[in-house]
Amino acid sequence: MVTVYTTNNCAQCFTTKLALKKRGIAFEQIDITGNAAMQEKLKSRGHRSMPVVVTDTDEWAGFLPHKINAIGGDE
Repeated sequence: MVTVYTTNNCAQCFTTKLALKKRGIAFEQIDITGNAAMQEKLKSRGHRSMPVVVTDTDEWAGFLPHKINAIGGDE
């Protein structure tokens, strides 16, 4: 399963979700806008930008096409 943590008006979030959709990768979106506790949790894990993408085997922040391509499709 892929989870994408997003915020409002985030260009990298939009682009990441679009790339996942184009590759046929199913994902759950969690909007953390206004959720200070979740924002702090992601910061404590070292993330300083959005989106934060979490897979079964990897985790990263920002739009990283090579990471999306490594996931594969039909997840």
